[in-house]
Amino acid sequence: MQIKRWMKPLWLMAVVAVAGSALAQTPPKVTEEDVKFSQAVVAAVTQYRADKDADAAITKLEALYKERPASADTAGWLGFLYLQKGRAADAIPMLKQAVDAKPDDLELRINLGSAYLQNMDADNAEATFKAADAKAANNATIKYNLGLVYLAKKNYSEAANCFRMSASLKPDDAYSFNNLGVAEDASGRNEQAAEAFMKASALKTDSAVFAKNAASSLIRAGRWADAIPYIERMKTASPSDRSLDLVHAEALMRTGRRAEARDMYEKAKDLAGNDRRFWFNLGVMRQQSGDTAGAEEAYRKVADMNDQNDSLRVDSLKNLGSILFKKGDYANAAPIFAELVKNGDNLAAKKNLASCYILTGNAGEAVPLFKEILKKDPSDVTARVNLASAQWKAGEVENAKSNFMAALKLDPQNAAALNGVGLIHLKNNKYADAERAFKGAIASNDKFAAAYNNLAVVMEKLNKKASALNLLRKAKALDPNSAEIEENLKRLGG
Repeated sequence: MQIKRWMKPLWLMAVVAVAGSALAQTPPKVTEEDVKFSQAVVAAVTQYRADKDADAAITKLEALYKERPASADTAGWLGFLYLQKGRAADAIPMLKQAVDAKPDDLELRINLGSAYLQNMDADNAEATFKAADAKAANNATIKYNLGLVYLAKKNYSEAANCFRMSASLKPDDAYSFNNLGVAEDASGRNEQAAEAFMKASALKTDSAVFAKNAASSLIRAGRWADAIPYIERMKTASPSDRSLDLVHAEALMRTGRRAEARDMYEKAKDLAGNDRRFWFNLGVMRQQSGDTAGAEEAYRKVADMNDQNDSLRVDSLKNLGSILFKKGDYANAAPIFAELVKNGDNLAAKKNLASCYILTGNAGEAVPLFKEILKKDPSDVTARVNLASAQWKAGEVENAKSNFMAALKLDPQNAAALNGVGLIHLKNNKYADAERAFKGAIASNDKFAAAYNNLAVVMEKLNKKASALNLLRKAKALDPNSAEIEENLKRLGG
């Protein structure tokens, strides 16, 4: 039974770093109007810093900018506020004006680069951040934003280098480690991605996103046991997200904690809906714990959700057929095995279907199936014996004898073949030959109830009633539910 794998999508957490502060010094010589204007700008910014009402601040600053469109301070603050509101297209011309007026102001360049990035203009964002980097090579914010640019351009190796430098310059920044993980993951470096995501989650334990990234990368690396603490952290950070129970349950199952896993699966059934993988895994766990009725229910759900011949449905049908066969429900097992045979050249399903036909009294339908099996492997003794048994039950006595003898050539001590030969001799009233064959079957397998029963019939034919009764009692002890043995005992007064 194969457990199907769970994999959650990776979440990329890309936060644009922006800066905001007073951008100008008062010129050495100012007019009274200049002072009033500067005071109005400062008042608008101060109010924004107090109440975080960006819309109100924008309204005031736009009026001031209209009054003095050459004001770099006003343009810089308007650009910053537009950026906060997601208005990158409006922010760019304002920030460009401010940068042109104050080319050495790193915060202005960072904001301009962030505006380009927000506006999906990766080329101008790269040029702007590179210019800022040339002025301050060890600035964590610049390195971080350059990393975002390279992520946007899918240059994952450069992105990783930038986030690595950003993290080294600011080792308590969870976002740098998270995005380093994103870049490493995109480069196929699962282990390195996992380490970065785990560091991000350790720095910001209340983040469900960082915990999810850590868990996902560890699962992708096959480290299910290591993923469990991060799955539990996800559940703590998002207690209302019960879908995480499904992930947690699979991780527990894959690490051998089956009792806990099944418990969690059972509790999460109401969340599963049409999640076929969930129902398959629940079926496997129920089957492993001996709950065959529950396993049957789960496998049927998987099979009924989709008639496609995919691996999940095929595996569910195999397990369902096996359960039904083992509990003796051959009539319902047969159509399941028939579907498996129809949808693929499945040797095991073909053998099981043929056996179901024999056990439900349809021996004639079993014969061609066993012939097909033997075409592929003429040395398959079990298939040869089963073919002979099917032919015997279908009335093809000579064909049955031929195949029983062929089986004995391959395996001279085969109990089932010896019993079959004995049956044919008994039918032809060759009691001595039948006695020898049945005794040979018992010598080969002393737990073979049918051979004891058949030998008792021979003894009865030879007027050896006491021997017959003794043999029938042994047969009944081995197979107490056999109606044929019980009938023979009653006939002989046993």
